[in-house]
Amino acid sequence: MRMETVGKKRAEPPFVLALDVGSSGTRGRLFDARGRTLKRCEVRIRHQATSKPDGTVVGDAEAVLNEAIQIIDGLLKAAGRHAEQIAAVACDTYASSLVGVDARGRPLTPVFTYADARPAPQVAQLQRELDEDAVQQRTGCRFHASYLPARFRWLQATEPQTLASAAYWLSLGEFVYVHLLGKRAASFSTAAWTGLLNRHELDWDAELLAALPVKADQLSSLRDTGEPLQGLRQKFARRWPQLKQAKWFPAIADGYASNIGSDATDLQSYALSLGTSGAVRVLLEGTPDVVPHGLWCYRVNRRQSLLGGALNDGGRAVAWLRGLLKLPPVDGLRPVITAPPAMDTPVVLPFLTGERSPGWAGHATASFTNMDLHTDPAALFRGLLEGIALRLGLIADEVRRLAPDVARVVVSGGAAEDLPEWLGILADVIGAPMVASLEGQTTLRGTAVTALEVVAPKAERVPAAIGDTFSPNAEHRAAYDAARERQISAYDALIAAPPA
Repeated sequence: MRMETVGKKRAEPPFVLALDVGSSGTRGRLFDARGRTLKRCEVRIRHQATSKPDGTVVGDAEAVLNEAIQIIDGLLKAAGRHAEQIAAVACDTYASSLVGVDARGRPLTPVFTYADARPAPQVAQLQRELDEDAVQQRTGCRFHASYLPARFRWLQATEPQTLASAAYWLSLGEFVYVHLLGKRAASFSTAAWTGLLNRHELDWDAELLAALPVKADQLSSLRDTGEPLQGLRQKFARRWPQLKQAKWFPAIADGYASNIGSDATDLQSYALSLGTSGAVRVLLEGTPDVVPHGLWCYRVNRRQSLLGGALNDGGRAVAWLRGLLKLPPVDGLRPVITAPPAMDTPVVLPFLTGERSPGWAGHATASFTNMDLHTDPAALFRGLLEGIALRLGLIADEVRRLAPDVARVVVSGGAAEDLPEWLGILADVIGAPMVASLEGQTTLRGTAVTALEVVAPKAERVPAAIGDTFSPNAEHRAAYDAARERQISAYDALIAAPPA
């Protein structure tokens, strides 16, 4: 079943203009009331983060703002006279982005991304000073370089003048909205990914903020996903008269949007993303009493939480190795991906930019072991695919503690689309059927659907497009159990073991 598209004349209003700010580009689409993409109404602009050997991974806030403006221009032009039927604008961004701005909203810093590993020393500092288990149970997050508590401590230690000069601290979505609407507001899901939202009180965690060099009034006001803003700044109202009355929904985190967009919205459906990074997530009603150590739990709205775990490096690691080894195109790699598991496959820890779930070792580096003179590039590639799958399998095992009845895992993301046979390895490792998403961009669809629930609540949505299902092969179970034990041993030796 392919993603459903519809011509502008047959589309059912009202329409939603959805924006997605990803780590590799910004894109936008128009959706009708049934959640169908309008034909020839999609715009994409690529960008790339700046990375350095010291752990720096940063972006450019003004570039993203300009991309968003260009995409809105392009979609309004593509919609033509139908642009008057756009009732809402909705946005998602990659999670844990941060930019410091002055009182006028001008950026004073680059965009610090979730992959920027420089606050690792401050993670250890926070762990010494505070009760990390208690913090996790309040916020749903442990201390990690990808979250803002360590980031603010790092700024205090390395850039105190910048910290003192910043009037506000915003995510990318908030930054875009400040410039288009003149308003600061963060959705619960965006706030949850900072590591600073109290998941029970649905407010910034006062106890944690008291230990950080930032005040609550430097962060945005909080609102639910379905509580829109309205009213463009004058220059944009003149530029986009079609959007003067539109509702602007606060930006949500891409992981939450992906679950919604892939119809993974119950306890029997997990979402697995394999884009630049990787993640396993399940949507829960309410919020659990206890969050497992290896997972995060983000309060995404007043009714629900998103439980799961993430890897910094999914497709990013695959692209790195393919380029490094000058591997053949995808067609030439299929025999490597579909081969049965083998004992001599290299054991890979895929931590090019540190580890998040389930071990939270932000200082981790990648490693390849179990190699000899007969190890070739194909074996290294297979080892990396298995290594990523095994880490995602450990996350899925922890998710099962609170959502044990998984019937399917919907897999989305560019890396999965590029290497669809990888889903066979994932099914064997995780022990559940993998269903390929054919939405192309589950995040964009999910972002649109969250807005449609408000502006078109009675319209019947078309189901998310899905493709092939890869079922677990019972004959491979023992081999992958052994591979998991080898990887855990390598992890303990290289990361978890204390220095001699």
